[in-house]
Amino acid sequence: MTDGDNKGVNPPQIWSYTDFRAYLRDWFDYRRALDPKFSIRWHARRVGLSDGTVHNLLKDRAPEEKTETKLIDMMRLDADEAEYFRGLVKVARASSIEGAAEATRALMSLGGGRSRKVIEGAVERYASGWLNHAVRELALADDFDERPEVIAARLIPSVSPAEVEECLTRLIGWGLLQRGFDGKLRAVNVRTDAGIAMQLSAGMSYYDGVLDITRKLLHEVPGAERFFSSSVFNLELGQIQVLKPVIYEALRKITDVADALPRSENTEVVQLGIQLIPLTRRPPAEPKIADGEVLAASESTRDPNT
Repeated sequence: MTDGDNKGVNPPQIWSYTDFRAYLRDWFDYRRALDPKFSIRWHARRVGLSDGTVHNLLKDRAPEEKTETKLIDMMRLDADEAEYFRGLVKVARASSIEGAAEATRALMSLGGGRSRKVIEGAVERYASGWLNHAVRELALADDFDERPEVIAARLIPSVSPAEVEECLTRLIGWGLLQRGFDGKLRAVNVRTDAGIAMQLSAGMSYYDGVLDITRKLLHEVPGAERFFSSSVFNLELGQIQVLKPVIYEALRKITDVADALPRSENTEVVQLGIQLIPLTRRPPAEPKIADGEVLAASESTRDPNT
């Protein structure tokens, strides 16, 4: 009898996951469903891991290579599954938008591409809504209250508690919010997912939402609570590609500074958007005509009566 046949419980299929923590959590739930006496501590210690290490991994830490190998041993993954699990961990370890995007693209090629549709679908769905980003960022706070009516009351522009509840369900389903051992809901992979989504060009509807919100709030938010600025300059359009890494780095530095600021119960979610759009475009150049072609054209248009 295989594990999948036992008690009608099917093992989690790793190819349907985009977050190693979500897979690890579901693997533990699967084993508990098979055996109520299942012990995370015993299985962790069997491969040389402490239960504290497992707790930290499920919370917010990416495993080191040795720990990663022990987890693979604990879950008894085959070679293809182990390679994919390592790919999931590599995404979580990424320290930059570019690194996370590169790791995600590599992930889609593993296991015969079985995960490509899952990853692309999750990225596109997440990137398509500003509410996903706002609610997930709220979940970073230690005093995060997951009651939909409480979250809805804080959001600008206003949304209904039902919309928030649907959003929470989506984020949990995608593995972007997870419940810890203490029962609290928390965000995972906080700084990489949005970068992956944008880098994979799956977020045009997200940008539409950002611009729409900006228009609505431009005159509603007090000046001390917002910042708007713009700069207009000249460059060749092909040189925009040169500026993109600079902009990514600036965003990363701003985020790092914000993360280092002290937190209190008065913390709110803010959004920083940068747009680089051409305001002019040259008309198509008229085709050049050789001297011989000009002469032939003039002969063909000459009035035969002259």
